[in-house]
Amino acid sequence: MPIYEYKCKKCGTVFERIVSANTTDKVSCAKCGSNIVQKIISAASLRLSSSSAAAIPLGAHSGCASPSGFS
Repeated sequence: MPIYEYKCKKCGTVFERIVSANTTDKVSCAKCGSNIVQKIISAASLRLSSSSAAAIPLGAHSGCASPSGFS
């Protein structure tokens, strides 16, 4: 199950929640209990396809690779 990041619109708290894709349960704030929350797009929730990854310049990677781009 994926982990999603949410921000409470009532108190502003940002929190993570494991949510099943086929659930209809409402997500509530971890601090105030409000169910008025907004899903946040975070870096951890984005996925690049192999064709998209090839379009990223070598210098843009995290720096873990060797100068040729491969270790």
